Amino acid sequence: MDYHSGKQGNYKHEMSDITPAIDHSHFSTKALDPKHKYDAWEDSISAVFEVNPTENTLSRSFDANVESYMIGPLMFACCKTNGQAFTRDKKTVARHNMDHILIQFYMQGNNTLITPRETMRTSAGDIQIDMAQELNSIANPGPRANDAAPRIFSNMSLVVARDRLETFMPALHTLHLHTLKANTPLNLILRNFIMAMFQNAPDLTQHDADTLVNPTLELLAATIGKAPDTVDKVGGTLDQAALISVKQFVDRHLHLNTLGPDLIAKHLGVSRASLFRICQPIGGVMALVRTRRLLVARRMLNNMSTSRSVKSIAYALGFSDQSSFNRAYKQQFGFSPTETREFYLANALNQKNGAKNTGSVGDRKYESWISNLVS
Repeated sequence: MDYHSGKQGNYKHEMSDITPAIDHSHFSTKALDPKHKYDAWEDSISAVFEVNPTENTLSRSFDANVESYMIGPLMFACCKTNGQAFTRDKKTVARHNMDHILIQFYMQGNNTLITPRETMRTSAGDIQIDMAQELNSIANPGPRANDAAPRIFSNMSLVVARDRLETFMPALHTLHLHTLKANTPLNLILRNFIMAMFQNAPDLTQHDADTLVNPTLELLAATIGKAPDTVDKVGGTLDQAALISVKQFVDRHLHLNTLGPDLIAKHLGVSRASLFRICQPIGGVMALVRTRRLLVARRMLNNMSTSRSVKSIAYALGFSDQSSFNRAYKQQFGFSPTETREFYLANALNQKNGAKNTGSVGDRKYESWISNLVS
């Protein structure tokens, strides 16, 4: 079905004369020489995953197509390509400044997820939550449309800035790789909403799109966060509300080297025991403080507009000295703060150079959108 034609297309044309359209990105290998298609895709998707061909990838003609729309801290994307394997290690996460939540379901084909603990498969229609952590997966294609066609998969993704969604779901990180099964009421509500947003994105004005951001986040919290099999993971309603207050206080006071259980408990007016219970789902009070400091540090190191030294960043975020900051940072991300800045500068240069030669693939804006999807 062509959602961009007919009366809807005429409406889009009329509206474009009045208000600006939302940001759109379309990457496609269709116009490339067949021998260059997979290489172009591999280079582009490396902003999110390392890819490896499977027996289905190159056995028939290969093509890849990614169409995306950006609405504030939300990115809606549809991907269609041959079956293949995807890998994301700790260095890939840190190198590309990943700090987003991927909410995804397959319309054609399915996905096999491989973790150190188990192997799990999501069926078409299942909604999968991916916290941009280490991951190995195999995208399994659906049946061929005809004997001459390649076997492809297609999926729909909603990518959300972590900080924005955590405001509504403070224990969000406990849901990494959680699945909302197809054809359950909450799944159908969320899946139909994501599809409707993507299909109608070309006709949205920027103003209308902006007004849909918070309702979208609220719907995610009401579906993913309220599914019966997630309630036990994220704790009670009162503790969830308290955890929001804890995170907000922590984020405002990351610069204090006295930031710890006593200061936080005093601010919230709760006992240390209550504070430890509230923070237990996210690994504890000091784990929260440490993680938030390091995530902010990574953003600062990846910010071209700041020339602050590593030492200055460490002190600004409450670390007692640069050595302890370097150790904590490397333990968290797999390499040093200095290497992070070098990676970012190299990636920025590659994107700048690549932008001059993207005419044959449409554009690759979605790569930088994902890398910079922070609120």
